[in-house]
Amino acid sequence: MNRFGIAFVALTASLPGVAAAQDTQVAAAVEQQYDEHLEDLFVWFHQNPELSFLETDTAARMAAELRAAGLEVTEGVGGTGVVGMVSNGPGPLVLIRADMDGLPVEERSGLDYASQATQVDRDGVEYPVMHACGHDVHITSMVGTARQLMAMRDRWRNVSAAPGPCWKTGCTTALARLITHLPCTCRQTTPPARSAERKGSLPPVRIR
Repeated sequence: MNRFGIAFVALTASLPGVAAAQDTQVAAAVEQQYDEHLEDLFVWFHQNPELSFLETDTAARMAAELRAAGLEVTEGVGGTGVVGMVSNGPGPLVLIRADMDGLPVEERSGLDYASQATQVDRDGVEYPVMHACGHDVHITSMVGTARQLMAMRDRWRNVSAAPGPCWKTGCTTALARLITHLPCTCRQTTPPARSAERKGSLPPVRIR
């Protein structure tokens, strides 16, 4: 089973109404989703990383993917965050969250889909950018999870999916807005200033 399938089976097994005996069926469905859509989506995310609070293309792609899955989407949460809501009857609200920002890292992995991206950060400096800590997996897994949950709506109640920027205070700001406003419409907020250790003091890292 691929890494996306493992994450999704672990999640669904913990949801009310989804028995462990159904894991095989769920895993097969996730494998099919991976072959048909998620693998190409992961490669797109990996090749198009963006720095924290600057993930405009990533956010737009996530919003489109969640809408296509059938979720009600709000954009601009905490800056570039995206929230997808599903109203599916009474019950506790489950929040599924993923980071989506890349790092100022030059990729030298040798992969045929390695990132060649660069981006001017909020400090005015242009950096190489890479998904060096797996946020491309986070958001691809979220899309797969959303698609599978929508296919299993008779087995659960009330889910919120929220991909967004997360770097120390940024995560706090985005989640605070999410908690304050959902299920109401979320309002766009100004991202907080980058913390001192992120203001150009960390040189780009080269992955070999």
